[in-house]
Amino acid sequence: ATTAIVTKGSADQVQSLGFDVRSTNVAIGLVPAPTGLGADIGKSVGEAIVRWNRGSAMHGFLVQTATDLANPATISHPVACTRARFTLKGVGSGSVMHVRVAAIDPASESGQSPWSDWVAATAR
Repeated sequence: ATTAIVTKGSADQVQSLGFDVRSTNVAIGLVPAPTGLGADIGKSVGEAIVRWNRGSAMHGFLVQTATDLANPATISHPVACTRARFTLKGVGSGSVMHVRVAAIDPASESGQSPWSDWVAATAR
């Protein structure tokens, strides 16, 4: 910060003092779809747990569920989640729920990454 004041923001002067100049206008790219989705049976009856790799996501995730992938009417509205895991609760014992995840990405036009592939989660 002191260097920026002394050099009045001149990148050439900052470099002449032996410092590197980092541009804040460099695009870092869009966040990719979460990977590594896996499902475990939950601890309680009617629970299933889905986990994934956090990757470069910094703003959380959106989780969608579906009971029947062939029927779009069964796909839920996205639910925000801050952790790289999500617990499904209140699912019938032995029932299968399909889950997919997207990273929240403010740099993306849609506000999110692409969706992951669906993973099947079976409830306890």
